[in-house]
Amino acid sequence: MDTLTKKYFDQHIKRIESRFDSVESRFDLVERNMKKKIEDEIHGLVMMTAKGFNDLDKKIEDEIHGLVMMTAKGFDDLDKRLDVRDRVDKLEKKMTKVESALNVQL
Repeated sequence: MDTLTKKYFDQHIKRIESRFDSVESRFDLVERNMKKKIEDEIHGLVMMTAKGFNDLDKKIEDEIHGLVMMTAKGFDDLDKRLDVRDRVDKLEKKMTKVESALNVQL
């Protein structure tokens, strides 16, 4: 009777162990799948973030270039308006002609 009980007990223990092994292998499979999914998601987020930063860098460079061009054009226009040397030279020549025509010293 003792052998029957031990045999019976051993069989149940083996069945329980096989169930635990089966459950453990399922958990291992689920864990591997979850790790893979998480790694894929992280990779996707990293790629989106990198693309976003690259797009942002390009946008910033474009805007800086636009500001540089506006500033350069603005300064060119300002230089033209402030540079009155040619006008002064012409006016001085005209004044000299007027003085000589009127025979007056101004």
